[in-house]
Amino acid sequence: MELNNVVLEIINEAEKKANEIAKAADRERQKILDEARENIKRRKGEMKKNTEDRLKQARTKELAISRTNAKKIEMNAKKNIIEHVYRDFSQAIYSIGREKILMMLFKPGKAQIDVSKIYISNSDFEIAKKLFSDAKVIKKDINGGMVLENSDGTEMLDLSLPTIVEDLEKETVNDVSKILFGE
Repeated sequence: MELNNVVLEIINEAEKKANEIAKAADRERQKILDEARENIKRRKGEMKKNTEDRLKQARTKELAISRTNAKKIEMNAKKNIIEHVYRDFSQAIYSIGREKILMMLFKPGKAQIDVSKIYISNSDFEIAKKLFSDAKVIKKDINGGMVLENSDGTEMLDLSLPTIVEDLEKETVNDVSKILFGE
């Protein structure tokens, strides 16, 4: 019987060890599952935060783009208004009278160069011929005003309305902008 007792004892020992191994395996399995759940929870949190950050960045970017586009639209509208002001000014100049405008341009020009030729628009040609009989008046494709030239052609003074208005605009655009838009 001793042999049976030894066998039973070995079997009991083996069963105990098997139970311990099974319990250890269960604990290890539970530990792995807990770590996996914790890892999944952490990753979900990271993904949620990453998604929220990306959404926030996208909203910020869209807002910045919208502000920039609004600023561009506003700037273009202001630019169009200012251009309209100078265009209206250019067209209103002749309301003073063509003869008076031509004289107002010619006098300071004559003080700057010895005028021998006057280039003038077709619409002002007849008036200019009467006013400036001591200079050669030549038709030129200009939009109002005149271009003066000395006798040897080395000096020209552009007093055409587009040039005058362009120069005036460069000098006064900031002031006009302040008046119109309070900036």
